[in-house]
Amino acid sequence: MTKHLSDQRRRRLGAHYTPDSLARHLTELAWADLGRSPRLVLDPSCGGGAFLIAAAERFLGDGVPASEVVSERLVGFEIDAESAQLARELLRDWARNHGASSEPRILVADALVDGSSGVVPTPPDLIIGNPPFLSQLAADTAMDSDAREAIVRRFGVRAAYTDLSALHLLAAVELVAADGLVCMIQPQSVLGARDAEPVRAALVGSADLVGLWASAESHFDAQVRVCAPFLRKPAGVSRSVRVYWEETPFSESAEFALVDRSRWSPLLAAVAGVPDIAMTHGGTIGDVAKVTAGFRDEFYSVAACTREGSVASRLPRVITSGGIDPLRCWWGERPAKIGGIRYSHPVLDVDSLKAESARVDAWVRERLVPKVVVATQTKVIEAVADPLGELVPLTPVVSVEPTQRGITPAMLSVALSAPSVSAVAVQRAAGTGRSSQAIRVSASAVAELPIPGDLELWREVTIECSDTIRDLGWRLDQLFATRIASGSPDDREHVLQWWLDRLPKSAAPKSAPPKSAM
Repeated sequence: MTKHLSDQRRRRLGAHYTPDSLARHLTELAWADLGRSPRLVLDPSCGGGAFLIAAAERFLGDGVPASEVVSERLVGFEIDAESAQLARELLRDWARNHGASSEPRILVADALVDGSSGVVPTPPDLIIGNPPFLSQLAADTAMDSDAREAIVRRFGVRAAYTDLSALHLLAAVELVAADGLVCMIQPQSVLGARDAEPVRAALVGSADLVGLWASAESHFDAQVRVCAPFLRKPAGVSRSVRVYWEETPFSESAEFALVDRSRWSPLLAAVAGVPDIAMTHGGTIGDVAKVTAGFRDEFYSVAACTREGSVASRLPRVITSGGIDPLRCWWGERPAKIGGIRYSHPVLDVDSLKAESARVDAWVRERLVPKVVVATQTKVIEAVADPLGELVPLTPVVSVEPTQRGITPAMLSVALSAPSVSAVAVQRAAGTGRSSQAIRVSASAVAELPIPGDLELWREVTIECSDTIRDLGWRLDQLFATRIASGSPDDREHVLQWWLDRLPKSAAPKSAPPKSAM
């Protein structure tokens, strides 16, 4: 319980209130997965003590005396002294309410730095909790260089932009007993984000992912969707993962195989109904195109130099994700909000940009070439060709610039728009978007998406796409000979319907790209 902290202090600490109901639920799941009453439970970031109280109640249900529960079965670490004191008082009150007088073992300590701190007499066989969510992209929550080097020395991984909550998984697996279990709340982005890949890879040799709780609901006050991986030590024992997907609270679970144990997002995609795609292809987008996106400097500089223009303006046109639909650009037809200002026809004042930042000016000039622009935070891949090279992709819009002779922007936009390619993208990036239905389409993720192997068919489909969005989707998936892993006769129809259901409402029937764009 961290509601007693100021909003500013909570942000600096990455502290978020965990509802008692969620703490109890995850504790019950962990108890069941462990298969016995733990000898010792540790919450390495206990906050106000929600998980410790949930574990205390569960111990009591197992017949463990209240005095033993508080003094021998529970340990908590907490970096914030006020929160640690609150947790002590809460456990003391719990003990008194059950006829016991016991002193809780709550230590003011940083689990990432202090390890077991000499408080844990034996390795805990259950580590459970809600670690701090501390983005490394924000100045007020990012680690300094010394702290990052300390992380490298302790865990042997470099994860410069990984949220610190993921590093707590490594620390917990290091601390837990050989037959123990770790369950810690995480942002859903930990399942597929590239920034968390070093952590997932490091865990492969230490523990098995045996369970995953995730939800479409916003269960607490962090502005992210969350999940809770269940990791069992040692590694190499489990072959399947039990997934608890909860569109409504606390629903049933299902078993799934995990092919690549360093990539967890397919589990979330599977329970969310994303088709399990098998296809033939001829390489990746990155093989035939340069794929890039701007960062904060590019966003702020371009936003500062954006002006209201017109259809007749000869200045470069600034495009946002909201101006991109599958195979359709809405620039000039749909207003865009950039830097807090609403524009009908946003254009870039190139002279102002050159004065603002020579580096960003050079970056923009490199983008003013024939290309494809790809939106992000979308339900499917939304890509449109820019054959004249007149669009400036405003961060986080991705720019895909052909590098291989014979590959045109129109061809790339068509390949990226295939329903099966969207399914692959969602499988790889489930959980990375701002909502459970959206995906964060990064430049590196786009570069890894497949391209057709039959170049002539690819050109033919680009020229002869059908008029309706349904027929277009069907024709696009001919490029990849798409099928679902099950191999059932209606595979392509199933993939197509899944894609149609996720298309933006504004996606209207479309014609083939004009031949002038080829």
